[in-house]
Amino acid sequence: MSDKTSEGVPSELIEPLQAAWREYQMARGAVRKNLVDDERAGYQGMALDEDGEPANPHELASQLYTDCEREEGDDPKRSNHAFGVIVVSTKTQTSFEYLNRTKADLIAVLDDLKGHPKYSLESIKAAAGLTRIHYYKIKRPVKGLSGERPESVRLSIEQKIDVGKRSVEECMELLEEFDTTQMHIQVQLDALRRVPRSEPLAYVFETSNMRILANVSFPKDPNTGRRRHMKLRSVMPFYVTSQTPDWAPAIKLPSAVRLEERVERKERKDRRIDPTPFLPSIHVHRYIG
Repeated sequence: MSDKTSEGVPSELIEPLQAAWREYQMARGAVRKNLVDDERAGYQGMALDEDGEPANPHELASQLYTDCEREEGDDPKRSNHAFGVIVVSTKTQTSFEYLNRTKADLIAVLDDLKGHPKYSLESIKAAAGLTRIHYYKIKRPVKGLSGERPESVRLSIEQKIDVGKRSVEECMELLEEFDTTQMHIQVQLDALRRVPRSEPLAYVFETSNMRILANVSFPKDPNTGRRRHMKLRSVMPFYVTSQTPDWAPAIKLPSAVRLEERVERKERKDRRIDPTPFLPSIHVHRYIG
């Protein structure tokens, strides 16, 4: 069996990773500076954070576009998200293109190192001093429109919400797999004991692959009278480019962002689901009506 530790990792494995990282850091710095400059110049936008709260659009975009580190407790296969559209200068658009190139180059190096027979990717990252790199945060490109000005950009959420039935007995068994000495588990068990055994409960599972869909509409073609449409998908705010800061497309943000807000709209047969989790530890809700 190969000894996949960080000890003795050769420089020919470390140096390409460090070089790609340095180039990426330069691109991150350029994006941050240009977005600050655009905001100061009056370029417009609208944004909501992942909790659905209004946020400074250029600042939020800067955070997500340049976020690349894994925080404690992060799902390594899931990256944070936000909803928004920002208007940027052509200079900033160029810096996005540079950032995307360095992202792709860094991912290519990481992918190449993944299959090394002796050293694991984690050990190579450790030897390079880059243990906190979040692969999926780096992999996601900045997306937007750099050509024709759109008339409107409407955002919606693409994410499957699975709903299944759970019996009271099943929920009891699932809760008892937790540490039942914990107060929050005891509270849920007590609440469950007060539910009639015959009452069906709803298991609601939010899939992790959330994407934000941008439906883009362009002005009517004066020759054909037809309006062109296109779609973009990402987990980050989208950008549109303008020569001047005094313009923005019509922007429509999602009306329901939190899971419970979207669950409230989902019906199962003739019964609605209470958007507030009844047994949060096991993602179980009660039906109402």
